[in-house]
Amino acid sequence: MKTNKIYLIIVTVLFLSTNNLLAQESNLFNDSKHRIGFNTGFGFQKRVFPITDTEGGVEYVRVGLNLKYKYEVSYFQAQYYYGFLRKKTWGLDLLVQPQFNQTKYRFLNTDSKEIKGYEFGVNFGLLIRKNIFNDFLSFYMCLSVGPHYISGVPQRQSKGFIFSDNLFVGSNIKIYKNAYLDFRYGIRHISNASLTDRNGGINDLFISIGLLVNL
Repeated sequence: MKTNKIYLIIVTVLFLSTNNLLAQESNLFNDSKHRIGFNTGFGFQKRVFPITDTEGGVEYVRVGLNLKYKYEVSYFQAQYYYGFLRKKTWGLDLLVQPQFNQTKYRFLNTDSKEIKGYEFGVNFGLLIRKNIFNDFLSFYMCLSVGPHYISGVPQRQSKGFIFSDNLFVGSNIKIYKNAYLDFRYGIRHISNASLTDRNGGINDLFISIGLLVNL
C-alpha cells in the first residue's frame, strides 16, 4: 500500500513537471521584447595550411576565393534586438548592430608586410528564431545589411564607404536567469555598390561568440 502511494506521488510530480516544461515553451526569452548583447569574433577571406594544392613549391589547402592575398577581420559588435513577433516556439526580431572591426591583409608568396586597418559601421537585420526546449536553447538565422567605412583594403576594392551584407546562423544557450551565450557562424560580403571604381568585393567566413541579456 505504501509502495503504491509512493508510485502515485512520483507519477504526479513527473506529470506536473512535464506540464510546467511544456507550458514554458511558449515563453520565448521570457516574453521580453528588448535585448542587448555584445559579440566578438574572427573572419577570414583566405587561410592557408600546408596540406594539398601546390604553389611556388609549397603545398596549400585553400579556403575562400582563389586570390593572391590573405584578409582577416577581428569583430567587436554591440547588439540590440527588438522582438516584434512572438509565437508559441518561434519569433521574429529586428537587429541593430553597431560595430568597430580591426582588419589586416598581406599578399601571399611575397615578402610584403602585413597591412593593418579598421572599419566601423552599423548593420540592420531581420532574425527568425526557433525555441527548442524550455527557453534554454534556441537556434536562429539572420540576414543583415548596413553602411560601413573601411580604412584599407586589397587592390580589388576601394577603401572608404562600403556596404556590409551578412548571412549567419547561430544559437543561444541560457546560462543564468536572463543571460544567454550567443554562438554564431556566417559569411559576409563587403562592396560599395559600384559607387566608385574598384569594386571587386571582399568575402569572409566568420565565427563569433558573445553574451545576450534580456531587458
